[in-house]
Amino acid sequence: EKVLPKEAILKLNSGGHTAKIKKNILVTKSGDIISASDDKTIRVWDSKTGKERRKILGKIGAGPEGLIFAIALSPNEKFLAVGGYFENDEIRIYSYQTGKLIKILKSHKNVVYDLAFSENGDYLLSGSGDKTAKLWSSESWNLEKTISFHSDAVYGVKFFKNRTVTASHDNRIAIHSLNGELLKSYTHSHKLMYLATNSENIATCGVGNQILIFDKNLNLMKKIDSETVPVGLNFSPDGKYLIAGTGTSPRNTNIYETRNYSKIKSFKKHSNSTVAVNFLDSSTAISGGGDNNEIYIWNIHNSDSYSFENSIIGTGQTVWSVGLKESWLGFGNKWTGDSHTVGSDIQKAFNLESFRVSTVSKNRKNSYSRISTTYKNWSLYHSAGGSYGFSDAVLNIQKNGVTTAKIVRDATNGYGHNSYGFYGDKIVSAGSNGSLKIYNLNGEEIANLVGHTGEVWSIAIEGDRLVSGSKDQTIRVWDLSKIKNYVPKREIDEDIISEIKKATNWTRQQILENEAFIKEKTGVSIYTIAKSVQPQLSLFIDKNSEWVAWTPENFYTSSEKGKDLIGFHINQGSEHEAFWLPISELSELNRPDLVKKSINGKDLSKYSEKVNIN
Repeated sequence: EKVLPKEAILKLNSGGHTAKIKKNILVTKSGDIISASDDKTIRVWDSKTGKERRKILGKIGAGPEGLIFAIALSPNEKFLAVGGYFENDEIRIYSYQTGKLIKILKSHKNVVYDLAFSENGDYLLSGSGDKTAKLWSSESWNLEKTISFHSDAVYGVKFFKNRTVTASHDNRIAIHSLNGELLKSYTHSHKLMYLATNSENIATCGVGNQILIFDKNLNLMKKIDSETVPVGLNFSPDGKYLIAGTGTSPRNTNIYETRNYSKIKSFKKHSNSTVAVNFLDSSTAISGGGDNNEIYIWNIHNSDSYSFENSIIGTGQTVWSVGLKESWLGFGNKWTGDSHTVGSDIQKAFNLESFRVSTVSKNRKNSYSRISTTYKNWSLYHSAGGSYGFSDAVLNIQKNGVTTAKIVRDATNGYGHNSYGFYGDKIVSAGSNGSLKIYNLNGEEIANLVGHTGEVWSIAIEGDRLVSGSKDQTIRVWDLSKIKNYVPKREIDEDIISEIKKATNWTRQQILENEAFIKEKTGVSIYTIAKSVQPQLSLFIDKNSEWVAWTPENFYTSSEKGKDLIGFHINQGSEHEAFWLPISELSELNRPDLVKKSINGKDLSKYSEKVNIN
């Protein structure tokens, strides 16, 4: 027997992705689809049956650690390169056939946003938040060249006719030779993020309603005006069509023919943003996104905007609304109202004492506590701003109608304020990428609630209990009494210290002595005042009302089939692939009695220390 390792992290396994899908790529030889998601998994799908063949996993952690932003398959389908929010900002190289992690590439100093192999497979190109693109040899995996042209994050990279193409938040697209010589650049009016190339053209888009089309020498040929904010570009294998996903309403995934770049179809089946778009073949598109992180396979010549040939959808659903009423936890899986204000309707409820799911009648849906945006003479409202101009990026804190402080969000802390309100004299705000934070009335962060991995759409409070619902398809229950009287104090963040030690080989004392220098150069502080809080209980309820509830110590209880919906993602360090272990193999963790103790605020550490597994 051995003790369940600390590196075992409980994760959902609902038959589909449980958070935003970032990339879809085609495996040409088999016709399989590889998808990468904010749920921190890479999955390989049979495109004919829609069934999962296998997972490809790496080291993950709490919060954003392990988020996958980029995948690229080598032309010979031997290597799968993976980038994201990883330890040491590394690039992971897997053997695609075996799923084994065979190489770690280290050089970037920030997250990796995009990856691309050259047509002959000799090179790998990476783009990063550190404002650089890097060229790697795929034979030796040595770093060949660093491109330091851009003044902001490099979000898009591609190869084009034995040259590199990069797109950046500095509004520029650039072409370099393989030896790093700048050949040409173009400056747009908006931030650029996505790139696609065929034999003749380069397409790019980003923040804004246009797709730019360039010739091989980076001469602007056409601007495509879109009714959407286009995202995630790709050309068809024959180069005759261009697909563009959507970041905002309307939720249209558009197809353009490349003779004059006129739109020939809008696919409207997805109900939310759709970033992961590609082609299965030159007449069949793949799009991944929507409210429930679904993948649709559809014919681009079919005139029906909602028709599809196949789908890959799990049994989970986005949680749009939550509420509390004594032992009842209300929730809803349909969007019926703005999350910032009233929120969507409560449609079902889960009893935290009897562990049963029931339907909520229309005349009782308003009996559940939500969250208030007023407290005594204080009030909250959201407004546009931030780096991306999002409509809810700024949370304004007002006293007697006068703004006294603002909380501005960006890519590092959730982009926007999806749902917010007061917990006594403290402010709770939910955002993207699992962001759920508590602030004081000065707008200073005092607690970070760690657990969600997708957009948090709804929060509710009753007494000291907070409940949250997310696009990651889970509901989390939090005990806020832990921070009720918490006095923030400046403490050293040992995780940050560890990361800096690995990146610089400095001693802990050297890092402490150079704190001001580190913050000036990287923007990273080695100190934190925010308290990290884990949920009392995590809950997943699927569309068939099968459910599973679990504690931070990994004890669980479930409906009859619910135990099949979760398992352990077991890390084996950053140098090795992770693996999957179904929780049904660990019967000693099935403890409804301990789940109830956790709900009632009991400490389960003495029980978890005794758990052994075979």
